Amino acid sequence: MSVELLTRPKVDTAKFEGKVLDWNLIGSVKYISGIMRYGRLRQFVEADIFSIDSPEGEQRQLNERKVKSLVKAMKAGKYVPTTFSIGTRPVHRDRLEYTETKKNVSLILEEGEKAPLLDANHRKEALERIRAEGGNTTRAVDNLYIPYIMYLDGDTREFFLALQDGLPVNKAHMFSLRTQNDFFDNKVKGFYQLGNDAAKILHNDSYSCFGEQIRFDSSSTKYRLSIVTLMTKKETDLIFSLYGGAKIAIQHKKDARWLASMVNEAYNALTATDESMALMGQGKLLQPAPDGKNIGSYYMIALGNSLAARCWLKGIDEPTEEDLELLMETAIANLDKDASMHTTGKPKYTPYHEFAQDFFADLEPSLAEQAEMEDSETDISTKMLAFHKGIPVPLINCLSASTFGVEKMVKPKLKRKKGRKATSGIKIEVEAENEEEDEVVRPSVHVDDPDFDEEDNLKERGETE
Repeated sequence: MSVELLTRPKVDTAKFEGKVLDWNLIGSVKYISGIMRYGRLRQFVEADIFSIDSPEGEQRQLNERKVKSLVKAMKAGKYVPTTFSIGTRPVHRDRLEYTETKKNVSLILEEGEKAPLLDANHRKEALERIRAEGGNTTRAVDNLYIPYIMYLDGDTREFFLALQDGLPVNKAHMFSLRTQNDFFDNKVKGFYQLGNDAAKILHNDSYSCFGEQIRFDSSSTKYRLSIVTLMTKKETDLIFSLYGGAKIAIQHKKDARWLASMVNEAYNALTATDESMALMGQGKLLQPAPDGKNIGSYYMIALGNSLAARCWLKGIDEPTEEDLELLMETAIANLDKDASMHTTGKPKYTPYHEFAQDFFADLEPSLAEQAEMEDSETDISTKMLAFHKGIPVPLINCLSASTFGVEKMVKPKLKRKKGRKATSGIKIEVEAENEEEDEVVRPSVHVDDPDFDEEDNLKERGETE
């Protein structure tokens, strides 16, 4: 077969065919495996890029450094060929042609039709750049045999996520793709969805301190704040997280717009006086990104979540003027700190712990009020709240004790001595004795999600924390 025949510039059709294979260890994924010369394959596969504004695809934006590294390796003879992973859309699956025995299948794509490339987009781009050198190089690239696997069923977005697991893919991209396509466990997806929607509202609000600051996908790397970090569900960080805010909002039967408004209300409260404005000055703890460190933005979420919690505990929809003034005054008293001293470890959290105890102190009932309470009173109100170390117990149960810097709650446990049996088989009743024993009362805690609880790497975050 001549080289000219193998490298003709245009092909009208491409045929993907092979034996139907079934990965049925648990469930079933059907696929075929084949091989095709790159000159033909390149015309019929294409990465469909996902972004937060256009969530139809699944692939990430190209990483220029990775492409250049692949080009260098290929030209140095140090690249080891690997399989291209190709998906199928419903329009392709309707045209699959099976043999009578259903053991083999083929798919013919015509000129201009593309199957989604789920894995190998960087490799394809590297080959394209080498191919662009022209002449014998172009012919050599086009004649390369490319092994491929084509999936005949399943969700292409879910397959993309599975193929990228464990690889250094932008975490914000992976998180948004999971959220957009409802790939989270039922126990947490409501919190992720509401928090993510609140983040979008804040990001798109030009008057918010989060306006155009949040990174949702691989195309928005210019933004400092990763949605992954803003949505962490680490117990210690819940009050600094929109995931924690979502838990409060859902408890109060509120939506994402309400949660976003609480964050904005907290920020606006600090602009009321020159003294409170100074808290957001250069190098200060509350100075949010992009001018300040990321910790300033996390604290803005913490203040917004605190305001949301106060509304919930008081049973009101919006903060009063007194609530906003209290937030401002409590921030001035506790959060006038330099950011450089509070970006990591215990110093990161301590200022908020002091703020929280002061901010919720007026809700704690006095001893006289507690004496008037009846055992049947269970409604949440400023007179019915139980407190633990200065923090309302319902709020601890909603989030965690550690996010407020207090130990887990304990209560006395009554331990009864059981009756013993005599040797004759007659049971001897022994009067029960009450003994006090400490028992940990565990608030509603949440198993950490290993995919999203870790902080972004330093290059993504743009600062050391």
